Amino acid sequence: MPRSDHSQDGLTLPTGELRISGSRARPGRLRLAGELDVATRDMLLAVGCGPDRRARDLRLDASGLAFIDCAGLAALVELARAARAEGLAFEITAASGSLTRLSTLTGMNDVLGVDSNRAL
Repeated sequence: MPRSDHSQDGLTLPTGELRISGSRARPGRLRLAGELDVATRDMLLAVGCGPDRRARDLRLDASGLAFIDCAGLAALVELARAARAEGLAFEITAASGSLTRLSTLTGMNDVLGVDSNRAL
């Protein structure tokens, strides 16, 4: 059964779309909205590992994720491990309920820094 469109901040994101927003003034801070899955994970990895993000701590607001699958979770884990391997911080500052549930089920809360008590 196809998922329906998702509303975020008064905007409707088409099914299957991931929106990544940030600013040049704060290049290590990103906001994720929509769906993070097998179809969109490469976009997150390209942005998260891009030249503007290298040598910077990475802080993600993932409260706008309406859907995440294991491929999306693996992309977040990959970003976290890559940042920490370079001695940088990685933090999910806000997690959606779907991210919190999936990271809890897979035992990735500690890796991602997701607080299972703060589910939205």
